[in-house]
Amino acid sequence: MAVSEATLAHSGAHALPEAQACTAPLQRITLAGLQWRAPEPAGAPAICLHGWLDNACSFNILGSRLGKKRTVTSFDLPGHGLSGDRPQGYPYHMLDYVQDLAELLEAQPGPVHIIGHSLGGILAALLAATDPKKLQSLTMIDSLGPYVAKAEDFPVRLKKGIQKALVRERGALAVYDSLKSAEQARQSGMLPLSAFAAAQLVPRNLREVEGGWSWRTDRRLRNPSLSALTEEQVLACLAAIEVPVLLVRAESGMLAADERFKRRTAAVRRLSVENVSGSHHCHIDGDVESITTSIEQFMLQTDPVS
Repeated sequence: MAVSEATLAHSGAHALPEAQACTAPLQRITLAGLQWRAPEPAGAPAICLHGWLDNACSFNILGSRLGKKRTVTSFDLPGHGLSGDRPQGYPYHMLDYVQDLAELLEAQPGPVHIIGHSLGGILAALLAATDPKKLQSLTMIDSLGPYVAKAEDFPVRLKKGIQKALVRERGALAVYDSLKSAEQARQSGMLPLSAFAAAQLVPRNLREVEGGWSWRTDRRLRNPSLSALTEEQVLACLAAIEVPVLLVRAESGMLAADERFKRRTAAVRRLSVENVSGSHHCHIDGDVESITTSIEQFMLQTDPVS
């Protein structure tokens, strides 16, 4: 039985706006998404960007709550969920994502709030450094700039990336006999998930095949990047962000023991930090009510004056 869009989008909450499927055709790719629209939207709309190997359902819960007062749209990044894949032979460069998102913002009628988790927060921060006129505010959930590499490591990184890109994936994809078994596999993946978070995310990343279910996520997303920014470049980008920034930092998340945290927070000029309980996917299975309240208040404070 195929999983319906309604099933994929449903958050289990009552008296909240239901997600509607949407798409955003861009020059190089078409993005798919989920949108929560208040009956009488007030304030600037919000665009949500998920993490690596996740999808738009990462914001099922947060989007439905924030969507009570404004229009909230969560997009699948290229290669994820129901969005298109890059053409064969083309890798997934981080800066290509940023270019796609810049085009997405260009199509918006006015400035938007951006809420990004993990990779989504990284991309949003880089985007915010390029054109502040398109943004009303930036919220990063357990994310504060990209991973970095030392300049002297670039030749080795480039070599590994090219070698992997030249090897075409020929092996059969894993087939799971049920959604539950796929969710269990994702729970113990490279970035472990709780059972609840896996149930939210996994169905949209699956396609029905003979014998069960298999991943629709593009395999090339796992390839090593051909390049990475240096810490100096990241700090320069963070320092270039002009809009108000909210950082939601999970106490057991990926930033909890990051030695670069103080340097990076010091680089952001208009930064507020909200420490919350939970792990990396705290906006799904952590203190969601507290996170919702913090983001909602932050967006209200930074909404355009009517």
